[in-house]
Amino acid sequence: MKKTMLIFGMLFAGYIGYALVDMTDRLVSLRTVLNAGIFIAVVVCFVGLWKSKRWALWFSWGLALAALVWGCYLIHFVWTFWLFASPTLSERIANVLHPRVSVFVIFPVAWLIYFTRSKVRALFA
Repeated sequence: MKKTMLIFGMLFAGYIGYALVDMTDRLVSLRTVLNAGIFIAVVVCFVGLWKSKRWALWFSWGLALAALVWGCYLIHFVWTFWLFASPTLSERIANVLHPRVSVFVIFPVAWLIYFTRSKVRALFA
């Protein structure tokens, strides 16, 4: 089961990589270097998790918390940022539940719930 969750994590990380590249200019900037650093950190984390390293488990919790914070920011953004319209409550809820936003909250929470269980933590030396 641990390997299945890791594969889902890799797919989520691929989506994060796509989203970060999609939001970045094509010119080299600090944001581009930061995105490359995040990508390298995620790859290193998944290699460590695949080999059941304890440091990678802690590192994955940190990355999941960072993704959760980003998801909370996105939810706040789509809930409050309206320039020329006054949306109804159902429109706001629909924007929060959109998969491009909700995946950044749902997956990190599922990751943290799964990998903080004592039975799963015992698999890491």
